[in-house]
Amino acid sequence: MRCRVRSLVVPDDAPPCTGAAAGTCLVVDERQVDDPAKVPARRGQREWWYDRGCNHRVEHGRIRRDLPERGWFLEVASVEDLLQLAREHGGLHVGCSALRPDVCEIVLAGPIECAGTCV
Repeated sequence: MRCRVRSLVVPDDAPPCTGAAAGTCLVVDERQVDDPAKVPARRGQREWWYDRGCNHRVEHGRIRRDLPERGWFLEVASVEDLLQLAREHGGLHVGCSALRPDVCEIVLAGPIECAGTCV
C-alpha cells in the first residue's frame, strides 16, 4: 500500500525515513458554498478559484477543486512493516489524510511526542 509519510521531527524538505520517495497526490479543496463569489473573504470575486488546481466543480452544493500536493510516500506491505517503522522512529500514528480520506497517512513521532499514544 502506498502511504503518505511525514515526520514531526524531520523538516518537510527532507525524506522522513529510509525508503520514502518524493511524489505528488491530488487533494480536494472544498468550500461550503456553491459559487466562488460567495466566499466571504473574496467579496464577489470568482477568478481566484480557477487560478489553481483542476477539475473545478460543484458537488452537493459545495465548490470543489483538485490540487496537486507534493509529499513523501512509502510503500508499506504489512503490519510488520509498520511495527518496524514505529520501532525505528519512536512511534507513529496511522490514519486517513484529512483532505483525501482514501489516502493512508503515516506520521512519524519521536518518543516524547508519542507519550504512550502511538503504536
